[in-house]
Amino acid sequence: MKGRAYLQLHYAGLHHDKGIITVMSSSQNLSSDAAPTPNDVMVYLRTWISKLGTLRWADEGTAIAGMDDKAIIYIEDGAWQLLVGGRKTINFVGAGGIVWLEKPPNDYAEDATQYKIISNTKYYELPINATSLSMLDPRFIDGIFEFISRHLRELTTKWLIQCTNDSYEKIKTSLEWIDSLPLVIKTKFTLICFINTTTGVSRSHALAIVKALKEGEYIEMDRGYLVRILKKLPCRY
Repeated sequence: MKGRAYLQLHYAGLHHDKGIITVMSSSQNLSSDAAPTPNDVMVYLRTWISKLGTLRWADEGTAIAGMDDKAIIYIEDGAWQLLVGGRKTINFVGAGGIVWLEKPPNDYAEDATQYKIISNTKYYELPINATSLSMLDPRFIDGIFEFISRHLRELTTKWLIQCTNDSYEKIKTSLEWIDSLPLVIKTKFTLICFINTTTGVSRSHALAIVKALKEGEYIEMDRGYLVRILKKLPCRY
């Protein structure tokens, strides 16, 4: 379907499975005592994927071309939106992001997580069957999965907040989220649209809360878009 690739999500790009971590370059300088930092991990993965993967481009609103059944992706430029069942947004991946893609079985295609290209994208695609374990470094793998586990916890926390029964708490979290996003993503959504897609709160209720926050000088808006949060949002509405 145009504009979307229907995909299962394995967040942040990795499974602790055979065939996913590839050759460790001899130029990689890792101390035998020190665990790799998150920055080390991401630099390594980006370098690895860009060297071994295929360079691709995708325009906003088009499907991802040439995806393998299983592939790891490095997004060099642009932005992707992650939706559950084609409706609720739970994440965005921008420039520098790494994701793992897998086509879902036909029976689950409509319920699977999906990526939608929301900004013209340049990315590298590396099919998992192209990887090698011939010089696997266990210390680096440990560092990668420690890093991935932390991001999974953050994503779980965000999801649980979105599932709360407190509409204001959902909207508050959504406001803080969009305020933290880069402009390439932030400018794609009016504030009400962003709240709707990330929370499921009704448009009328979202409008009422946003109006109250604007009148209270908590937020600055321009033609429906959030410019910035001016001061700490109230805990209750």
